[in-house]
Amino acid sequence: MAQAGKVTVVGAGFYGSTTAMRLAEYDIFAEVVLTDIVEGKAEGLALDMNQSRPVEGFETKITGVTTGTDGSGYEAIAG
Repeated sequence: MAQAGKVTVVGAGFYGSTTAMRLAEYDIFAEVVLTDIVEGKAEGLALDMNQSRPVEGFETKITGVTTGTDGSGYEAIAG
């Protein structure tokens, strides 16, 4: 069961996307937000990761955004 809170991962490259997926798989947060400056990259990766939720067995929601974040409302920021 996913815990409360959300975390943002800055950068949707190999390390950022892997970090986001691992955080989601362990259900540490209720939501993982993946950010990147390349338009559509984080959104596409988040869509792919969310589609694996039933197979991988995790409940954490993964969201992708193009713009950065100021960090407000997050439990942690990884980057």
